[in-house]
Amino acid sequence: MITAEQLLIQAAALKKKKSEDYQGGTWSEADYFPYKEKSYSHMIHTKYLRMRNIVDGNQKTNFEALDDTLMDMAVYAMMFAAYLKNNKVNNNNEEDPFAAYLKNNKVNNNNGE
Repeated sequence: MITAEQLLIQAAALKKKKSEDYQGGTWSEADYFPYKEKSYSHMIHTKYLRMRNIVDGNQKTNFEALDDTLMDMAVYAMMFAAYLKNNKVNNNNEEDPFAAYLKNNKVNNNNGE
């Protein structure tokens, strides 16, 4: 049985591979999201619409299955979250809860096997 944690690890690996393909050393992530919050929310929205088409049965899937769409949506959501965190001034010097989790827990990536 595969877990959400394992899928998030796979999503991170997928994001890295796609970044290499799309950016190729020439373009930065910011180049793909020139309108900042609006660009990120637009990408998540397009994936949401794709998901709805598949779930509602309005579209035959030829290339991107529902789980692929959900993985892409998760990646875009995390990219947006990273953008927000990287552009937020943290004046209270509190440790990021996610960073604390990573520091205190080992993540098992056995791909559901």
